[in-house]
Amino acid sequence: MDCRERILSNDYYDIITDFDVSPVRAGEFDQCSVAVENLYSIVYFNRSQLANQAAYFFEHRNLPKLYGLMQENVRPPGEQPFDPTPLIAGGILQMQEEPLKLVGRGCVIVFIDTGIDYRNPAFRKEDGTTRLLAIWDQTIQEGSPPEGFLYGTEYSREEINAALQAADPFELVPSRDTNGHGTNLAAVAAGSLLQGEGSFVGAAPEADIVVVKLKECKQYLRSFYL
Repeated sequence: MDCRERILSNDYYDIITDFDVSPVRAGEFDQCSVAVENLYSIVYFNRSQLANQAAYFFEHRNLPKLYGLMQENVRPPGEQPFDPTPLIAGGILQMQEEPLKLVGRGCVIVFIDTGIDYRNPAFRKEDGTTRLLAIWDQTIQEGSPPEGFLYGTEYSREEINAALQAADPFELVPSRDTNGHGTNLAAVAAGSLLQGEGSFVGAAPEADIVVVKLKECKQYLRSFYL
C-alpha cells in the first residue's frame, strides 16, 4: 500500500506532530509521514500496530479537527434574491466606492469548504474567464495533487478556463459543489459584480480565488466525535 492509499484508508490513524517522526523507528511501523512547512508532520499509522489506541484519542492536540456544516444545501448566488443589507450595515458597499475603491484587487482569498460551482457568473471576470487561480479537490484521486501533497487533484486556472469553453465543463474539470455551502460562502466574500435582473456583489469582487474542497473525514474520527 503506497502513502496515498494510507492517507485515504480508514485503517490508518492520522496523527499531527510537531517533530519529524519518519526517521524514528520508522522501519518498525506500517506508516508514512508528510512534512508541512518544516513545522509539523502528519503521520499515518496502521491502527492495528498502535498498541495504546486510547492514548491516541486523548492526546487531542494530535488529532485532526472535524468540521461540520451549520447549513445544508445552501442555494448559490443567482438562485436566491440578493439582499445587500448586511453589506450596507458592515460598511462594505461604501468602501467599494470612491475614493477608497476597496474591491480586493491584488488579494487572494482561499476557501476551504465543500467546493465551488466554478461555472457560476459570480466567479468570472467581465470577459467570461475565471477568477479562480486553482481548485484542489481532495475527493478526486485520478489527477495530480498540488506540489508537496499526495492526494486529491489540482485544477489550474488554465484548465478551468478551458472547461468553461467546453460543451460539458465537467468532462475537463469534474470538481463539483454538491452541497452549495462553499459556493455560497465564496460568493458572499468574493462574488463578482453582477448587474441586471440577477444583480449581486460580494465583499471583494476583484480578488483572486483559491478553493480547497475537503475530503470527508475518516469513519473512526466520526465515531470518536459522535
